[in-house]
Amino acid sequence: MIYLSADPGLLSTDLLISSDTVLTNKYENSWLENKDDTPVARLAEFLLMRAEALVRIEGVNQESLDLLNQVRKRSIRIIDGNLEEIPFGSNLISFGLADFIASEDFIEAVILEEQVELAFEGNRFHDLMRLK
Repeated sequence: MIYLSADPGLLSTDLLISSDTVLTNKYENSWLENKDDTPVARLAEFLLMRAEALVRIEGVNQESLDLLNQVRKRSIRIIDGNLEEIPFGSNLISFGLADFIASEDFIEAVILEEQVELAFEGNRFHDLMRLK
């Protein structure tokens, strides 16, 4: 769950981001004062890069689809009204080959997944420059 603060003075360990969007506690390091860990490279980033590259070279294929779904299934959980995870809920968020008419549709899905998965990690600017 993401908690937002309307008051920048109310920052706590429960908050993901302050209202002024200057600070993020996504990877808070509690054992070093004022020094937060920031990942340099993440598995999800490499999986999504490979999926995009495969689609650009070969078109939408099963391997690229499996890579995208691997990232989605790992990070998205479907819960019911009692806040319990639904078994096999990942089937609700998985893509199939029929979901993409053209390669561009798949690439858009990968870029959107990157925006969600890699939020606040500084990758968006490079994607914008790369994709023009």
